[in-house]
Amino acid sequence: MYLKILTSKTILDHKESLLELCDPLKKRPKDYWKSLKNSTYIIVAFKGEKLIGASRIVTDMYMCAMIFDVLVAPDYRGKGVGSGIMEKTVKFCREKQIKNVSLVTDPSHSWLPDFYRKSGFTVDNSRGTYMILGK
Repeated sequence: MYLKILTSKTILDHKESLLELCDPLKKRPKDYWKSLKNSTYIIVAFKGEKLIGASRIVTDMYMCAMIFDVLVAPDYRGKGVGSGIMEKTVKFCREKQIKNVSLVTDPSHSWLPDFYRKSGFTVDNSRGTYMILGK
């Protein structure tokens, strides 16, 4: 497995593979593509030529970064791909000296908090309450 960092300028070469990973049922490809294009960075994992995982970073490159969509292709789950992606993502944010790096877990996956703790994340409710702006 090897990892690569994509930007909005280099993402086009991987459009189909990323959409397959993000939206395998092809329900909202335009929405996912717009989300991918507007990400600051995308960390991608390859096995040979096959894209097998990715994460997205949205950041101001100083104070804050948010990690989104840590995804691994079904055939590669449980094989360290997600951990490798997170290691590269965290290392990248630290190298850029971004002060606050955060993420939100999906409550339907109870194993996620433990997965992210392995990458150094902790639950921190002291900075406020996570809130969503309604439609």
